[in-house]
Amino acid sequence: MNPPFEVALATFGLLAVLGFAPARVLGRSRPWAVVLTPVTGALICATAASLCVLTRTPMTPWLASLGLAGWGALFVVQRRRSLAAELTSGEAWAVAAAFVVALVPVVLVDLPPTVSDARSIWWLHAAWFRAGGALASEAMGNRAYGGSLPAHPPLVPAVIAAVWHLDAAYDREVALRVSQLMTACSVASLGFVTTSALASRGRRAALLAAAVTWLAWSAKVTVGLNGLLDLTWAAFLVAGAVLWLAGDTDWRTVAAGALLVAAAILTKSEGQMGALLLLGLAAVRMRGSRASLGLALGAVAGAIGLWRSVVTPNANDTGDLRRMPELVEPGSPGWDRMVEALGDFAAHLGLPVLLGVLVVSAVVVLGRGPTLRIHQAGLVGLLVLAAGMVLGNAAVFALRPEDMVTLEQSVSYRAVIVTRLLVLVDVVLALVSARRALHLPPSRASTVAGKEVP
Repeated sequence: MNPPFEVALATFGLLAVLGFAPARVLGRSRPWAVVLTPVTGALICATAASLCVLTRTPMTPWLASLGLAGWGALFVVQRRRSLAAELTSGEAWAVAAAFVVALVPVVLVDLPPTVSDARSIWWLHAAWFRAGGALASEAMGNRAYGGSLPAHPPLVPAVIAAVWHLDAAYDREVALRVSQLMTACSVASLGFVTTSALASRGRRAALLAAAVTWLAWSAKVTVGLNGLLDLTWAAFLVAGAVLWLAGDTDWRTVAAGALLVAAAILTKSEGQMGALLLLGLAAVRMRGSRASLGLALGAVAGAIGLWRSVVTPNANDTGDLRRMPELVEPGSPGWDRMVEALGDFAAHLGLPVLLGVLVVSAVVVLGRGPTLRIHQAGLVGLLVLAAGMVLGNAAVFALRPEDMVTLEQSVSYRAVIVTRLLVLVDVVLALVSARRALHLPPSRASTVAGKEVP
Protein backbone atom coordinates (compact mmCIF):
# COMPACT_ATOMS: atom_id res chain seq x y z
CA MET A 1 0.00 0.00 0.00
CA ASN A 2 1.13 3.56 -0.73
CA PRO A 3 2.68 4.81 2.59
CA PRO A 4 1.07 8.31 2.55
CA PHE A 5 -2.30 6.76 1.71
CA GLU A 6 -1.82 4.22 4.49
CA VAL A 7 -1.07 6.98 7.01
CA ALA A 8 -4.12 8.95 5.85
CA LEU A 9 -6.32 5.88 6.16
CA ALA A 10 -5.04 5.13 9.66
CA THR A 11 -5.35 8.76 10.80
CA PHE A 12 -8.83 9.43 9.46
CA GLY A 13 -10.01 5.98 10.51
CA LEU A 14 -8.79 6.52 14.07
CA LEU A 15 -10.30 10.02 14.30
CA ALA A 16 -13.60 8.74 12.89
CA VAL A 17 -13.84 5.89 15.40
CA LEU A 18 -13.05 8.22 18.29
CA GLY A 19 -14.71 11.42 17.16
CA PHE A 20 -17.72 10.81 14.94
CA ALA A 21 -20.16 9.82 17.69
CA PRO A 22 -19.71 12.91 19.91
CA ALA A 23 -19.48 15.09 16.78
CA ARG A 24 -22.82 13.73 15.61
CA VAL A 25 -24.35 14.45 19.01
CA LEU A 26 -23.17 18.06 18.94
CA GLY A 27 -23.31 18.82 15.22
CA ARG A 28 -26.20 20.63 13.56
CA SER A 29 -26.31 18.03 10.77
CA ARG A 30 -24.32 15.16 9.32
CA PRO A 31 -22.07 17.52 7.31
CA TRP A 32 -21.32 19.41 10.50
CA ALA A 33 -20.50 16.10 12.19
CA VAL A 34 -18.04 15.28 9.40
CA VAL A 35 -16.27 18.62 9.89
CA LEU A 36 -16.17 18.23 13.67
CA THR A 37 -15.11 14.58 13.69
CA PRO A 38 -11.33 15.19 13.29
CA VAL A 39 -11.47 17.95 15.90
CA THR A 40 -13.40 15.83 18.38
CA GLY A 41 -11.22 12.78 17.75
CA ALA A 42 -8.08 14.83 18.29
CA LEU A 43 -9.49 16.28 21.52
CA ILE A 44 -10.15 12.75 22.75
CA CYS A 45 -6.53 11.84 21.95
CA ALA A 46 -5.31 14.93 23.84
CA THR A 47 -7.50 14.06 26.81
CA ALA A 48 -6.24 10.48 26.79
CA ALA A 49 -2.62 11.66 26.69
CA SER A 50 -3.22 14.05 29.58
CA LEU A 51 -4.89 11.38 31.69
CA CYS A 52 -2.20 8.82 30.95
CA VAL A 53 0.47 11.25 32.18
CA LEU A 54 -1.53 12.18 35.27
CA THR A 55 -2.13 8.55 36.20
CA ARG A 56 1.19 7.20 34.86
CA THR A 57 -0.69 4.56 32.86
CA PRO A 58 -0.74 3.55 29.18
CA MET A 59 -2.61 5.71 26.72
CA THR A 60 -4.64 3.05 24.92
CA PRO A 61 -7.11 2.22 27.74
CA TRP A 62 -8.02 5.90 27.96
CA LEU A 63 -8.52 6.09 24.20
CA ALA A 64 -10.80 3.05 24.31
CA SER A 65 -12.78 4.31 27.32
CA LEU A 66 -13.32 7.80 25.91
CA GLY A 67 -14.22 6.41 22.49
CA LEU A 68 -16.80 4.05 23.99
CA ALA A 69 -18.23 6.89 26.08
CA GLY A 70 -18.79 8.90 22.90
CA TRP A 71 -20.64 6.08 21.17
CA GLY A 72 -22.64 5.50 24.33
CA ALA A 73 -23.71 9.13 24.32
CA LEU A 74 -24.78 8.85 20.67
CA PHE A 75 -26.84 5.74 21.48
CA VAL A 76 -28.63 7.54 24.32
CA VAL A 77 -29.34 10.62 22.20
CA GLN A 78 -30.66 8.48 19.34
CA ARG A 79 -32.99 6.67 21.75
CA ARG A 80 -34.34 10.04 22.86
CA ARG A 81 -34.70 11.17 19.21
CA SER A 82 -32.92 14.44 19.95
CA LEU A 83 -30.34 14.43 17.16
CA ALA A 84 -30.17 17.43 14.85
CA ALA A 85 -31.18 17.31 11.16
CA GLU A 86 -29.97 14.21 9.36
CA LEU A 87 -28.72 15.78 6.13
CA THR A 88 -28.38 19.17 4.47
CA SER A 89 -27.24 18.71 0.89
CA GLY A 90 -25.99 22.28 0.45
CA GLU A 91 -23.71 21.88 3.45
CA ALA A 92 -22.46 18.52 2.16
CA TRP A 93 -21.08 20.16 -0.99
CA ALA A 94 -19.27 22.76 1.11
CA VAL A 95 -17.73 20.06 3.30
CA ALA A 96 -16.54 18.10 0.28
CA ALA A 97 -15.02 21.19 -1.36
CA ALA A 98 -13.24 22.27 1.82
CA PHE A 99 -11.64 18.89 2.44
CA VAL A 100 -10.65 18.33 -1.20
CA VAL A 101 -8.88 21.68 -1.35
CA ALA A 102 -7.37 21.19 2.11
CA LEU A 103 -5.74 17.94 1.01
CA VAL A 104 -4.26 19.30 -2.24
CA PRO A 105 -1.01 20.65 -0.71
CA VAL A 106 -0.59 17.47 1.34
CA VAL A 107 -0.88 15.34 -1.79
CA LEU A 108 1.25 17.49 -4.08
CA VAL A 109 4.11 18.48 -1.77
CA ASP A 110 6.58 15.92 -0.43
CA LEU A 111 8.85 17.30 2.29
CA PRO A 112 11.38 15.28 4.32
CA PRO A 113 10.77 14.95 8.08
CA THR A 114 13.83 17.00 9.00
CA VAL A 115 12.63 20.25 10.63
CA SER A 116 14.39 20.41 13.99
CA ASP A 117 11.55 21.93 16.05
CA ALA A 118 9.07 19.34 14.79
CA ARG A 119 11.47 16.51 15.62
CA SER A 120 12.68 17.78 18.99
CA ILE A 121 9.31 19.03 20.30
CA TRP A 122 6.16 17.59 18.77
CA TRP A 123 7.40 14.20 17.63
CA LEU A 124 9.47 13.67 20.77
CA HIS A 125 6.38 14.39 22.86
CA ALA A 126 4.46 11.90 20.73
CA ALA A 127 7.11 9.29 21.53
CA TRP A 128 6.62 9.97 25.25
CA PHE A 129 2.86 9.46 25.02
CA ARG A 130 3.32 6.34 22.88
CA ALA A 131 5.63 4.87 25.54
CA GLY A 132 3.10 5.45 28.34
CA GLY A 133 2.32 7.83 31.17
CA ALA A 134 5.11 6.71 33.50
CA LEU A 135 7.86 7.45 30.99
CA ALA A 136 6.11 10.60 29.77
CA SER A 137 5.79 11.98 33.29
CA GLU A 138 9.45 11.28 34.02
CA ALA A 139 10.63 12.81 30.75
CA MET A 140 8.52 15.95 31.17
CA GLY A 141 10.07 16.55 34.57
CA ASN A 142 13.63 15.89 33.42
CA ARG A 143 15.67 19.08 32.99
CA ALA A 144 17.63 17.45 30.20
CA TYR A 145 14.50 17.74 28.07
CA GLY A 146 13.92 21.42 28.85
CA GLY A 147 14.77 22.41 25.30
CA SER A 148 11.92 20.26 24.00
CA LEU A 149 9.41 22.54 25.78
CA PRO A 150 7.40 19.88 27.66
CA ALA A 151 4.77 22.48 28.58
CA HIS A 152 3.57 22.69 24.96
CA PRO A 153 0.07 21.18 24.64
CA PRO A 154 -0.50 17.59 23.55
CA LEU A 155 -3.15 17.54 20.81
CA VAL A 156 -1.19 16.73 17.65
CA PRO A 157 1.51 14.65 19.44
CA ALA A 158 -1.32 12.66 21.02
CA VAL A 159 -2.85 11.94 17.61
CA ILE A 160 0.58 10.91 16.30
CA ALA A 161 1.06 8.62 19.30
CA ALA A 162 -2.36 7.06 18.74
CA VAL A 163 -1.55 6.40 15.06
CA TRP A 164 1.81 4.96 16.10
CA HIS A 165 -0.11 2.54 18.30
CA LEU A 166 -1.76 1.23 15.15
CA ASP A 167 1.35 0.93 12.99
CA ALA A 168 4.94 2.10 12.37
CA ALA A 169 5.77 3.25 15.88
CA TYR A 170 8.17 6.21 16.11
CA ASP A 171 8.37 6.59 12.31
CA ARG A 172 9.09 10.26 11.56
CA GLU A 173 7.51 10.04 8.12
CA VAL A 174 4.27 8.96 9.76
CA ALA A 175 4.55 11.80 12.28
CA LEU A 176 5.00 14.36 9.52
CA ARG A 177 2.04 13.03 7.55
CA VAL A 178 -0.22 13.07 10.61
CA SER A 179 0.83 16.66 11.34
CA GLN A 180 0.02 17.67 7.76
CA LEU A 181 -3.37 15.96 7.88
CA MET A 182 -4.28 17.73 11.13
CA THR A 183 -3.40 21.05 9.53
CA ALA A 184 -5.55 20.12 6.54
CA CYS A 185 -8.46 19.37 8.89
CA SER A 186 -8.03 22.72 10.62
CA VAL A 187 -8.08 24.77 7.41
CA ALA A 188 -10.99 22.72 6.04
CA SER A 189 -13.00 23.47 9.18
CA LEU A 190 -12.26 27.18 8.72
CA GLY A 191 -13.42 27.05 5.11
CA PHE A 192 -16.67 25.34 6.04
CA VAL A 193 -17.63 27.45 9.07
CA THR A 194 -17.12 30.63 7.04
CA THR A 195 -19.84 29.47 4.64
CA SER A 196 -22.04 28.79 7.64
CA ALA A 197 -21.53 32.29 9.04
CA LEU A 198 -22.48 33.73 5.65
CA ALA A 199 -25.46 31.35 5.27
CA SER A 200 -24.23 30.20 1.85
CA ARG A 201 -25.76 27.14 0.24
CA GLY A 202 -25.22 24.85 -2.73
CA ARG A 203 -22.59 25.64 -5.35
CA ARG A 204 -21.88 29.08 -3.91
CA ALA A 205 -21.14 27.51 -0.56
CA ALA A 206 -18.80 24.97 -2.17
CA LEU A 207 -16.91 27.68 -4.06
CA LEU A 208 -16.68 29.86 -0.97
CA ALA A 209 -15.50 26.98 1.22
CA ALA A 210 -12.84 26.06 -1.34
CA ALA A 211 -11.65 29.67 -1.63
CA VAL A 212 -11.39 30.25 2.12
CA THR A 213 -9.62 26.92 2.61
CA TRP A 214 -7.07 27.86 -0.03
CA LEU A 215 -6.60 31.29 1.54
CA ALA A 216 -6.04 29.61 4.90
CA TRP A 217 -3.25 27.47 3.45
CA SER A 218 -1.74 30.57 1.85
CA ALA A 219 -1.27 32.16 5.27
CA LYS A 220 1.93 30.07 5.50
CA VAL A 221 1.76 26.86 3.57
CA THR A 222 5.32 25.71 4.33
CA VAL A 223 4.68 25.89 8.08
CA GLY A 224 1.63 23.70 7.63
CA LEU A 225 3.58 21.09 5.67
CA ASN A 226 6.89 20.81 7.53
CA GLY A 227 5.54 19.49 10.83
CA LEU A 228 5.17 22.78 12.73
CA LEU A 229 1.78 23.58 14.22
CA ASP A 230 1.50 27.37 14.00
CA LEU A 231 -0.94 27.26 11.10
CA THR A 232 -2.85 24.39 12.71
CA TRP A 233 -3.70 26.11 15.97
CA ALA A 234 -4.33 29.43 14.22
CA ALA A 235 -6.88 27.91 11.83
CA PHE A 236 -8.66 26.18 14.71
CA LEU A 237 -8.84 29.44 16.68
CA VAL A 238 -10.03 31.53 13.73
CA ALA A 239 -12.70 28.93 12.90
CA GLY A 240 -13.91 29.12 16.48
CA ALA A 241 -13.83 32.91 16.35
CA VAL A 242 -15.95 32.93 13.18
CA LEU A 243 -18.60 30.79 14.87
CA TRP A 244 -18.63 32.71 18.15
CA LEU A 245 -18.43 36.20 16.70
CA ALA A 246 -20.06 35.93 13.26
CA GLY A 247 -22.19 32.77 13.30
CA ASP A 248 -25.57 31.83 14.72
CA THR A 249 -26.04 32.01 18.46
CA ASP A 250 -27.82 28.67 18.93
CA TRP A 251 -26.19 26.23 21.33
CA ARG A 252 -25.02 23.81 18.64
CA THR A 253 -23.07 26.54 16.84
CA VAL A 254 -21.57 27.70 20.13
CA ALA A 255 -20.68 24.09 20.95
CA ALA A 256 -18.97 23.63 17.58
CA GLY A 257 -16.99 26.80 18.23
CA ALA A 258 -16.12 25.50 21.68
CA LEU A 259 -14.61 22.33 20.18
CA LEU A 260 -12.52 24.35 17.73
CA VAL A 261 -11.30 26.80 20.38
CA ALA A 262 -10.44 23.93 22.72
CA ALA A 263 -8.46 22.34 19.89
CA ALA A 264 -6.51 25.58 19.41
CA ILE A 265 -5.73 25.73 23.13
CA LEU A 266 -4.50 22.15 23.19
CA THR A 267 -2.47 22.45 19.97
CA LYS A 268 -0.05 25.22 20.94
CA SER A 269 0.55 27.42 23.98
CA GLU A 270 -0.30 30.60 22.05
CA GLY A 271 -3.82 29.23 21.70
CA GLN A 272 -4.45 29.92 25.38
CA MET A 273 -3.87 33.65 24.97
CA GLY A 274 -5.93 33.73 21.79
CA ALA A 275 -8.78 31.83 23.41
CA LEU A 276 -8.90 34.17 26.41
CA LEU A 277 -9.01 37.23 24.13
CA LEU A 278 -11.72 35.60 22.03
CA LEU A 279 -13.71 34.65 25.11
CA GLY A 280 -13.79 38.29 26.19
CA LEU A 281 -15.19 39.35 22.82
CA ALA A 282 -17.63 36.46 22.69
CA ALA A 283 -18.90 37.29 26.17
CA VAL A 284 -20.07 40.68 24.87
CA ARG A 285 -22.05 39.02 22.08
CA MET A 286 -23.40 36.20 24.25
CA ARG A 287 -24.29 38.36 27.23
CA GLY A 288 -27.99 37.72 26.60
CA SER A 289 -27.59 33.94 26.81
CA ARG A 290 -26.17 32.49 29.99
CA ALA A 291 -26.19 28.99 28.52
CA SER A 292 -24.08 29.95 25.50
CA LEU A 293 -21.71 32.01 27.60
CA GLY A 294 -21.36 29.20 30.12
CA LEU A 295 -20.60 26.74 27.33
CA ALA A 296 -17.90 29.01 25.89
CA LEU A 297 -16.40 29.68 29.31
CA GLY A 298 -16.43 25.99 30.18
CA ALA A 299 -14.63 25.05 26.96
CA VAL A 300 -11.84 27.57 27.48
CA ALA A 301 -11.44 26.88 31.20
CA GLY A 302 -11.65 23.13 30.70
CA ALA A 303 -9.06 22.98 27.92
CA ILE A 304 -6.60 25.23 29.75
CA GLY A 305 -7.22 23.49 33.07
CA LEU A 306 -6.79 20.03 31.58
CA TRP A 307 -3.21 20.65 30.46
CA ARG A 308 -2.35 22.90 33.42
CA SER A 309 -3.18 19.96 35.66
CA VAL A 310 -0.44 18.00 33.87
CA VAL A 311 2.36 20.54 33.50
CA THR A 312 3.16 24.10 34.57
CA PRO A 313 4.17 26.55 31.81
CA ASN A 314 7.67 27.98 31.98
CA ALA A 315 9.23 31.30 30.97
CA ASN A 316 9.85 30.06 27.43
CA ASP A 317 6.07 29.94 26.94
CA THR A 318 4.80 32.98 28.84
CA GLY A 319 7.91 35.04 29.54
CA ASP A 320 8.84 36.46 32.93
CA LEU A 321 5.47 37.75 34.10
CA ARG A 322 7.13 39.69 36.93
CA ARG A 323 8.40 42.13 34.30
CA MET A 324 4.92 43.03 32.99
CA PRO A 325 4.99 46.58 34.47
CA GLU A 326 7.85 47.33 32.05
CA LEU A 327 5.45 47.01 29.14
CA VAL A 328 3.81 50.33 30.04
CA GLU A 329 7.02 52.16 31.01
CA PRO A 330 8.48 54.00 27.98
CA GLY A 331 12.24 53.60 27.85
CA SER A 332 12.35 50.40 29.89
CA PRO A 333 13.87 47.21 28.37
CA GLY A 334 10.47 45.57 28.19
CA TRP A 335 8.94 48.58 26.42
CA ASP A 336 11.78 48.74 23.90
CA ARG A 337 11.53 45.02 23.12
CA MET A 338 7.78 45.28 22.69
CA VAL A 339 8.09 48.22 20.27
CA GLU A 340 10.75 46.33 18.32
CA ALA A 341 8.52 43.26 18.15
CA LEU A 342 5.59 45.32 16.86
CA GLY A 343 7.78 46.74 14.11
CA ASP A 344 8.93 43.28 13.13
CA PHE A 345 5.34 41.97 13.07
CA ALA A 346 4.28 44.89 10.87
CA ALA A 347 7.05 44.06 8.41
CA HIS A 348 5.90 40.43 8.22
CA LEU A 349 2.23 41.31 7.86
CA GLY A 350 2.96 43.90 5.20
CA LEU A 351 0.72 45.93 2.93
CA PRO A 352 -1.83 43.19 2.08
CA VAL A 353 -2.96 42.86 5.70
CA LEU A 354 -3.11 46.65 6.08
CA LEU A 355 -5.28 46.88 2.96
CA GLY A 356 -7.48 44.12 4.34
CA VAL A 357 -8.01 46.05 7.56
CA LEU A 358 -8.89 49.16 5.55
CA VAL A 359 -11.36 47.23 3.38
CA VAL A 360 -13.17 45.77 6.38
CA SER A 361 -13.21 49.15 8.12
CA ALA A 362 -14.65 50.79 5.02
CA VAL A 363 -17.38 48.15 4.72
CA VAL A 364 -18.29 48.58 8.39
CA VAL A 365 -18.52 52.37 8.08
CA LEU A 366 -20.42 52.37 4.77
CA GLY A 367 -22.67 49.55 5.95
CA ARG A 368 -24.04 51.76 8.71
CA GLY A 369 -25.04 54.55 6.35
CA PRO A 370 -28.60 55.49 5.32
CA THR A 371 -28.46 53.79 1.90
CA LEU A 372 -26.47 50.62 2.58
CA ARG A 373 -27.22 48.38 5.53
CA ILE A 374 -24.88 45.45 6.27
CA HIS A 375 -25.93 43.19 9.09
CA GLN A 376 -23.05 40.71 9.18
CA ALA A 377 -21.94 40.16 12.76
CA GLY A 378 -18.33 39.82 13.80
CA LEU A 379 -16.61 42.18 11.35
CA VAL A 380 -15.33 44.49 14.07
CA GLY A 381 -14.80 41.69 16.58
CA LEU A 382 -12.44 39.78 14.30
CA LEU A 383 -10.37 42.93 13.71
CA VAL A 384 -10.19 43.56 17.45
CA LEU A 385 -9.06 39.98 18.01
CA ALA A 386 -6.40 40.36 15.30
CA ALA A 387 -5.08 43.52 16.96
CA GLY A 388 -5.17 41.83 20.35
CA MET A 389 -3.08 38.93 19.07
CA VAL A 390 -0.46 41.31 17.69
CA LEU A 391 -0.21 43.17 21.00
CA GLY A 392 -0.29 39.96 23.01
CA ASN A 393 2.48 38.33 21.00
CA ALA A 394 4.56 41.50 21.21
CA ALA A 395 4.17 41.44 25.00
CA VAL A 396 5.26 37.80 25.12
CA PHE A 397 8.32 38.64 22.98
CA ALA A 398 9.19 41.45 25.39
CA LEU A 399 9.05 39.09 28.38
CA ARG A 400 10.67 35.97 26.94
CA PRO A 401 14.28 35.19 27.90
CA GLU A 402 15.63 34.84 24.33
CA ASP A 403 17.34 37.74 22.61
CA MET A 404 15.25 39.64 20.07
CA VAL A 405 17.40 38.59 17.11
CA THR A 406 16.63 34.93 17.77
CA LEU A 407 12.92 35.60 18.15
CA GLU A 408 12.75 37.74 15.02
CA GLN A 409 14.56 35.17 12.92
CA SER A 410 12.85 32.00 14.11
CA VAL A 411 9.48 32.92 15.63
CA SER A 412 8.09 36.21 14.25
CA TYR A 413 7.03 34.88 10.85
CA ARG A 414 5.00 32.18 12.60
CA ALA A 415 3.54 34.42 15.31
CA VAL A 416 1.72 36.58 12.75
CA ILE A 417 -0.05 33.69 11.00
CA VAL A 418 -3.11 33.94 13.24
CA THR A 419 -3.40 37.68 12.60
CA ARG A 420 -3.08 37.18 8.86
CA LEU A 421 -5.80 34.51 8.95
CA LEU A 422 -8.17 36.66 10.99
CA VAL A 423 -7.88 39.56 8.56
CA LEU A 424 -8.21 37.33 5.47
CA VAL A 425 -11.40 35.73 6.73
CA ASP A 426 -12.77 39.08 7.88
CA VAL A 427 -12.24 40.48 4.38
CA VAL A 428 -14.20 37.55 2.91
CA LEU A 429 -17.06 38.11 5.35
CA ALA A 430 -17.08 41.84 4.65
CA LEU A 431 -16.97 41.61 0.85
CA VAL A 432 -19.62 38.90 0.56
CA SER A 433 -21.90 40.78 2.94
CA ALA A 434 -21.38 44.01 1.03
CA ARG A 435 -22.13 42.33 -2.30
CA ARG A 436 -25.36 40.94 -0.92
CA ALA A 437 -26.40 44.29 0.50
CA LEU A 438 -25.79 45.96 -2.88
CA HIS A 439 -27.73 43.38 -4.90
CA LEU A 440 -30.61 42.52 -2.59
CA PRO A 441 -33.64 44.68 -1.79
CA PRO A 442 -33.54 46.13 1.75
CA SER A 443 -36.16 43.65 3.00
CA ARG A 444 -34.08 40.69 1.80
CA ALA A 445 -30.70 42.13 2.77
CA SER A 446 -31.87 42.55 6.34
CA THR A 447 -32.53 38.82 6.59
CA VAL A 448 -28.93 37.78 5.90
CA ALA A 449 -28.20 37.70 9.60
CA GLY A 450 -31.27 35.49 10.00
CA LYS A 451 -29.82 32.89 7.63
CA GLU A 452 -32.58 33.16 5.00
CA VAL A 453 -30.30 33.87 2.04
CA PRO A 454 -30.17 30.99 -0.45
